[in-house]
Amino acid sequence: MLRANPSTPAAVANSTFGAAWSTIRKQCTRQVVSDRAAMICGLLAISIAFTNPFSISLTEILLGVMAVWWLLVGRFREQAYTLSRNPVALATLAIVVLMSLSVFYGAAPLTESVPILRKYRTLAYLVLFTLVFRTSRTRAMAVLAFEAAMVITLVGSILTAIGVPPIENRHTLNPANATVF
Repeated sequence: MLRANPSTPAAVANSTFGAAWSTIRKQCTRQVVSDRAAMICGLLAISIAFTNPFSISLTEILLGVMAVWWLLVGRFREQAYTLSRNPVALATLAIVVLMSLSVFYGAAPLTESVPILRKYRTLAYLVLFTLVFRTSRTRAMAVLAFEAAMVITLVGSILTAIGVPPIENRHTLNPANATVF
C-alpha cells in the first residue's frame, strides 16, 4: 500500500481542504447559525429605528428582511415562551387573530376585507419586535438610532425654515412648511 508523501501537492491540498471543511462544519451548527441570525435581526431592528423617520418604503423592506432572518433564528419554543410572558404581545396577537377571523365574517367580500386587514400588518411587526428587542443593549442602540434620525430631521427642518438650502422647487422645500422628508 502506497502512502502519500505529506509534502506532495495532493496531500497538502487534501489537508487544507479537510481543515477548511472542518471549520465550515463548526461554523454551520444550528446554534451558531441561530446566534448569528439573532444578531442580524437585532442590527436590522436598529437600522429600522434609524430609517423609519426618513423612508417608510425602506422600513418595509427592512422589516421583510428582518422577518426572514427571524425565521432563521429558530428557537420557536423559547420565543413562544417569551411571547406568553409578555402581555403586550399577547394582546397584539389576540387582536391580529380576531381581525383575521373577522375577514370571513360579515357582508364585505374578501376583495374588500383583505386589503383592510393588510393595513394592520404592523401589529404583527410589534410581536416580532418584542422578540428581537429582548436585550437592553439592543433596545438602547435602537433608541439612539431613532434619536439620531430625529436630530437629522430637526436640523434639516430648521435649515429649510431659515432658507439655508437653496429652495429651487417650491413643492419640495418650503420655508413656511419646513418638511424635509
